[in-house]
This record gives sequence, C-alpha cells and structure tokens, in this order.
Amino acid sequence: MRPDHGWLGRLTVPAWLVLLSFPLIAGGCVSGTQPASAPATRHADPMTLRQIRVLVSETRAANVTVQGPCRVVDARGNSLFSDTSAISIKITADSQQPEAVLLSGRSAPSGCRILPRTSGTIQIDGKGYAGSLTLLNRSGKVLLISNLDIEEYLPGVLSGELFPKFHIEAYKAQAVAARTYALYQKFANPKPDYDVTSNTASQMYVGAGSDKAVEAVRATFGRVLTWSSPTGEKMFCPFYSSTCGGETSPVNYLQAVQPIPPLAGGVQCTSCTHAKYYTWEPVHFSRAELTQKLRAKYPLFTSIGQIQRIEPVETTPGGRILWLQLLDGNGGCVKMRASQFRLTVGPGVLRSTWCHIENAADGFTFTGGRGFGHGVGMCQFGADGLGQAGSSYKAILAHYYPASHITKAY
Repeated sequence: MRPDHGWLGRLTVPAWLVLLSFPLIAGGCVSGTQPASAPATRHADPMTLRQIRVLVSETRAANVTVQGPCRVVDARGNSLFSDTSAISIKITADSQQPEAVLLSGRSAPSGCRILPRTSGTIQIDGKGYAGSLTLLNRSGKVLLISNLDIEEYLPGVLSGELFPKFHIEAYKAQAVAARTYALYQKFANPKPDYDVTSNTASQMYVGAGSDKAVEAVRATFGRVLTWSSPTGEKMFCPFYSSTCGGETSPVNYLQAVQPIPPLAGGVQCTSCTHAKYYTWEPVHFSRAELTQKLRAKYPLFTSIGQIQRIEPVETTPGGRILWLQLLDGNGGCVKMRASQFRLTVGPGVLRSTWCHIENAADGFTFTGGRGFGHGVGMCQFGADGLGQAGSSYKAILAHYYPASHITKAY
C-alpha cells in the first residue's frame, strides 16, 4: 500500500547513491547524468524539505533592488549591514578578495544573503523574485541564488514552461512533474551551491507566476510522482518536453541507464498535433559550420578531419535517432549520442532528432522532422490537448508516465 502522506520525509538516500558519469561520445567526452530514480533524504522539518535553491543568474555584475526593509547577513546569519528600509545595489565579484563580493563597493563575504522583510520584494535587473538571495563569488563571477519555498517557486516554473492559453489540467500536471523534478534534483543529485537553474538546463523559472499557475500549484500541493521499484516506492526524474511528435522516447535516449516503466517511452500521443512544431521544415548545415560547432564543444573532434558524413547507428522503433556516427572521409569516426549532437548544433534549430539525415555535396540536410525537444516523459502540448479533451491532470500524468503514482510528499 502506498503511503498517503509524509512519504518523502521518511526515506533516506543510501550511501551508494552517487552522481555518475556516462560517455556521450564513444571513446571521448563525458557528461554528468543521474540515476533514473531514487528515494529522498530524511528531513524532520517539512519547511526545510520544501526549501529550494535556484541559480537565477551567473554574471560579473547585476543590479539588485529590495523594495522594503531588509538585512544583509553572512553565511552564519550575522548581520553585516544595519537594517535598512530599502536598498539598491550593484553586485560584482571582488577581484581583490576571491572569497568576497562587492555590494555597491562595500565588500561582503561570499555566501552572504539578502533577507527581505517582505516576500517578493527582491528585484534582479528589474525582475522580481520571492525568497532571499545568496551571493557567491565563483572564479570572478557572482552566482545569485534565490532561496525559497518550493511551492512559491513552482508558479514561476509553470509560467516559464507553458503557454498562458494551455488548459488548467495541463498546468496541474506540469506542477506535479516540476515539483518532482525539483525535489529529485535536490536530494538524488545534490550540488554544493544550488539545486536547480532557472533555465532549460533544469526547468524554466521566471520569478512571479500567473494566477493560473498559482491555482495549479495550490490544487496539487505537495504531490509528486513515484513508482514501485523492486526496492520500494521511489521518486523518479520526470523528464518532459514541448512536443513529442506522436510518440515518447525512452529515457536511455538521454542517459546511459536502463529505462524504468514510467520512462520506457513508446507512449502514443495523438493530442499534440496542434503544436507549431509537430512537424517542421528541413534544416541545413554546411560541413564547415557543423564541424566548427562540434569542435567548439568537444575537443575530440579536433583529432579528425572535417565531417563528411553523418549516419544513424541506433533509432527508436518510431524512428527517433538515439546514436549517430560522424565520419571525416579519411577513416576518422566519432560515435555520439543524438541528444547531445542536437544540443551542440542548436536545439532551437534542429528541434528534435526524429528526422532523416541527407548527406549532400554542400553539407547536411535534416528532413521530415517531427516534434520539439527530446520527447522523454510528458509532452506539454499533448498534455494541453488531453486537458482540452476533458482529461484530468491525474489521467494526463498516468498517460505519459505509465505505472507511476501520485504520492503526497508533505
């Protein structure tokens, strides 16, 4: 029987659960990845459990304004500056002291925090954020990290990930998926400075969310996705993308892991046909352009000549390319995960790897394209289509994550 409440706070991460690295290019570069599913760390205090650290900016300089009373404290909570009714400061890394930041010219230790007396009054370069703000000096750049309750964070994710016109049930489904993703990253894939970023490296976060987003988060308060693993009920990383193009992909499209049932792919989707990029026009790259992009990201490509041919090595049953090989015409060859190839050449241009590759005299043309994104897990346009057709958020999640459960974490 699945627990109905407090589940997340009663499980611990086993000692063997560590961040792993798997090769994305055969014989060459590697990139970090994480296990497909994992239990979470024990936290006696639900409010500590719900705190999330969001990297909202990594910059050499930023303008921060607090519209109301606030304090600036060090990492231990000791006051650095006297309480003030409002502040407007320019934040930069202190070049003279690598463990410090400058607040309008005043030095403060790296790790200091700005604590507003009223939530939602911090603005970074004119954009509002809830919670407090941690400032870290990392190699001459300042990391601005928003610290807030995950339930305050989620409306800004939904507003960043979904179109305003999307159905409310799609918003609710996204709320559960986004909450699970954030908690998974916090506990199963911990980082020393922050838990998630505010861009597509994690999930989009735009600060304050819309009324529809707030409604969806409140309606799904504390609920996460789990599955019945052989060793007990576990959270998993609920990937999602804009448009699957008609069928979802297995998680091993992205990671060198064995797919668990909720991420096994092969889910048929007939509800995303209204998406702009359900199908897309041919995309062309010259040999020189494509080779340059690959060499800039992966030094391994400097050991072979200019790319002359691209050949699929492995595809899903539906036709999405999983692995491909790039050949230089002189015996040089690199095998590469297709998802990383797409991110390298431009995910906004090569919108998916569900396409055909034509090797031409002047370069490479990708034709017959379908979908936008990696296609793993929930299809956002598909969720909207199902919601418009009358499906509840629970039905939407059950459709895209087969054998998953909705569990109350707190």
